[in-house]
Amino acid sequence: SSDLPGPREFARRALRSGVQLDPGTIMLFRDRELFINGECRPLDPRWRASALALANRRQLGPQETAACASLLHEWHCNGWLHLGGTSAHEHPAG
Repeated sequence: SSDLPGPREFARRALRSGVQLDPGTIMLFRDRELFINGECRPLDPRWRASALALANRRQLGPQETAACASLLHEWHCNGWLHLGGTSAHEHPAG
């Protein structure tokens, strides 16, 4: 969607507000693999801690987004997570 922020704007916004998984997103781990909504990818050591925190808490605080902003942006574009804290997805900007 053209309403979605680009990678740099997304990273700036995430550093201000954090992110939250969409209620329909399923995120699981097995060994060194991450599964999100049926997709599997290896756990990159650079963002492993943030991804584990996101899976466990279903949200990340602003400072936790920096290590994995490009990955979070991809998931945001897929509709799997949203900018902001609790229930931010219920009140989209615009």
